[in-house]
Amino acid sequence: NQSGVTGEFVTGRYTYSASVKDSAGNYNATEIRTIDIDNNPQQINFINPTPANLTSTTNTSILINVSIPEIYLNEVKFNWNNTNYTLYNDSLVLMMNFENNSALGENDSYVADLSKYGNNGNVSGARWNSSGGRYGGAYQFNGSGSYIALTSAPDVSSTGSFTYSLWLKIDDYSSGDFFIDRTTGTLNLISLTASGTNYLFQIRYDDGTGLGGPVGGTITGGWHYITMIREYNINFRLYIDGINVANLTDSGSKPLTAPITKLGGHATDPTASLNGSIDEFRIYNYSLSASEVYELYASNLMKFNQTQWYLTVNQSGVT
Repeated sequence: NQSGVTGEFVTGRYTYSASVKDSAGNYNATEIRTIDIDNNPQQINFINPTPANLTSTTNTSILINVSIPEIYLNEVKFNWNNTNYTLYNDSLVLMMNFENNSALGENDSYVADLSKYGNNGNVSGARWNSSGGRYGGAYQFNGSGSYIALTSAPDVSSTGSFTYSLWLKIDDYSSGDFFIDRTTGTLNLISLTASGTNYLFQIRYDDGTGLGGPVGGTITGGWHYITMIREYNINFRLYIDGINVANLTDSGSKPLTAPITKLGGHATDPTASLNGSIDEFRIYNYSLSASEVYELYASNLMKFNQTQWYLTVNQSGVT
């Protein structure tokens, strides 16, 4: 039922349906469906400062930059030393670059989810810093009730596996500051508590009878890459800057009752909000391996506009 189209379809979104009518005037029709047509050839290019092919260097790391001109991105894999690492596919259920990019519909109060699922965010009290991020800009939280609320919750299993990852920079802290939380549910995923002059991370349960299962890892100042992995409903792994620093096995097997809906602040206590910045927030609906965690620590995928993606990898020999 598509009108106005002759010859080859140009790239774009089309609607279609089918209908029938008999000689007695009886009529019926299918529902209207949509289809995305993409007849642009796949193009992907290494760009500056990627070293030229067959380069010999004494450096212990190299910076690889890739341009991906693609409207309907489905999957991104990076192959390093004959191993494929998937950076984007259906398993990525939330992806936020925090670039306040008007080309993607973003502004000071709205953050786009660049995964396939549209779990976008509304900003309350947090401030976008154009040059203060780990990659480009980032959102800064004031420690007194600022947060980003998701318009819909990412699809993660209440008893299954998932991974949360983000870049975090702490400006100040007090005991009980949350930077990943939920508006409902019993599992407070990651919080901060005072530990001398450092910051202690905890993966915490609160099942109504008290806290259980803290695990810790410390950092001091600057940007750090935090990854929390849940394997089914009892095993947790915490990584800081690509290194596994703590694990937790909870024999209570408590399921999640709700996925995350708030970032940067506590669900009900404004005084327990983060005082610091968050960049490049991701949620995957499976548990990443240790090597996948490191590859995400060493890389960043960013959507530049509606047809352009940039992949940057700062790769070393570490596996």
